[in-house]
Amino acid sequence: MRRTTRYRAVKSITRVILVAAFVCLAAVGPCSAQWSGSSLSSLLALSSLESIVGPIFPAKGLCSTFRSEVGTGVRLGDVVSAKLSGDNQGEFNLRSAAVLDESPLRFDTYADLRFWRFGFRGAYSNAETRTRSVNGGHVDFSGLILGGDVDAVQFQWLTVGSSIDFYFIDPRIQGVFWTNPNDPTGVLNTETIDLIGDRPITWGSYLRYVPPEILGFPVHVEAMYKVPLKGSKLIIYGASLVFRPQIYRFDVSCKLIAEKTHLKFQNNTQIQLFNVSPVTTVDAFGNAVTLLSPPSPVPTLPQNWELDMEWKYFGVEFAAYF
Repeated sequence: MRRTTRYRAVKSITRVILVAAFVCLAAVGPCSAQWSGSSLSSLLALSSLESIVGPIFPAKGLCSTFRSEVGTGVRLGDVVSAKLSGDNQGEFNLRSAAVLDESPLRFDTYADLRFWRFGFRGAYSNAETRTRSVNGGHVDFSGLILGGDVDAVQFQWLTVGSSIDFYFIDPRIQGVFWTNPNDPTGVLNTETIDLIGDRPITWGSYLRYVPPEILGFPVHVEAMYKVPLKGSKLIIYGASLVFRPQIYRFDVSCKLIAEKTHLKFQNNTQIQLFNVSPVTTVDAFGNAVTLLSPPSPVPTLPQNWELDMEWKYFGVEFAAYF
């Protein structure tokens, strides 16, 4: 009885394996770069769904869905706004005080591995906005970013999907900042800051329109929009125009990028404020000379501080597809 039962079980498992192998062969088939309806989709009566989201399985096999890329690029930034505010201390406009470099550079290196409708991304971004003063402060948002994509709609020319990104970055503002060097009273205030935010997690959507050419050029358009999911508030949206001439066995692309980034984070800490007032004295020749008094600390209590910054970026990236 045990042998008969075991024989039937083995026979059933063998049938399942054969059916699965047949289905996989029907779905995969030979590899090709073309994308069209699959025999598996017809077998499973998915044609109605495919009319909305595109082919579920490519007829030429899953290996035809590889469209990965590696790239690097640089972006020139523009500080749109930079505000630091405390619950009891008011608001400091760091941008109008002319202490920040209002045209910071940002460098990015990334790799994107794509398979079927999924993409897995890793990137390193060097994004730092410094002050123009010597030994001044800086806003740092540099580090590793890991994320994933899923193409919800995927036709031959058009792809629309959703993404999630995990930032292994603790956004930080640190150093000494002049808060109001243009104060009409002549009083100069400085603040010593060390404020750290939580690591952001974002989710968003993206679009790729990839026709054979646009106006006779081999170009396509990409756009994305990301909103905060957890941690520090981070909103990023932008678009790029991608040129992709073919060189040897790779497609090498050049992306022209326009992007906007909004970062906001807060923490409970104590920031040390100092007043530096002008003092008028008379030199040895009887001339009036204005000097700055030694910095005098302003008493502050630990309170909730918030940094609210916004950048515009315009840049170029070079990538190789494989």
